This record gives sequence, C-alpha cells and structure tokens, in this order.
Amino acid sequence: MAKSDIIRNAFWWARQHSVFEALDWEAVVVQQCIDIGTAPESYSLVAATTAESRGLREALVGKGRHKKYRAIFKIEPLRVVVVRLFGGEQDVATLINTTD
Repeated sequence: MAKSDIIRNAFWWARQHSVFEALDWEAVVVQQCIDIGTAPESYSLVAATTAESRGLREALVGKGRHKKYRAIFKIEPLRVVVVRLFGGEQDVATLINTTD
C-alpha cells in the first residue's frame, strides 16, 4: 500500500506549510483513495511499460481543483489496492518497482 508515500508527502506538507495543512492534506488524500473503490474501472490504465505495470490504473488526487498527485492502484477480486502515490511530474515506470 501507499502508506509510506502518503506519510512522506505529509511530512513535506508539514515542512512547507504547517502541521495542520499536512494533516488536512493527508485526510483528503486518504479519503480520495478510498473513494476510488466506488468505480475503479472508470480510471485510466497506466501505460504498460513493464510487466509489473500492466493492469494498473491511476487517479489524480490532492487538495483543490488541480490535483497534483497520482494514486496508482490495482483492482483485485475483493478490493482496490493503492500501490503508490506520488507527484504527478514523476515517471510511473521508474516508481512502480520501487517500494519503501
């Protein structure tokens, strides 16, 4: 799961903004990740550059109108699993195989 990605980004928010902003950002993003499960098939597939990325989908998440983070997830028979969460400018192919 992308818990370590969320925590890392929340620490960044705390350093750049405030602890309150970081906690608010974290709550918003976690809820958005949960909400992906209501219609996971409606999100686009990640461009399959590796065997590990086939079948993965992505959703833009974050605060405000301009979502700046990408939640990469997979659909399993009984659940949706967010495997990574990172800034939209980062390359999916280099991050799919990287776990914390």
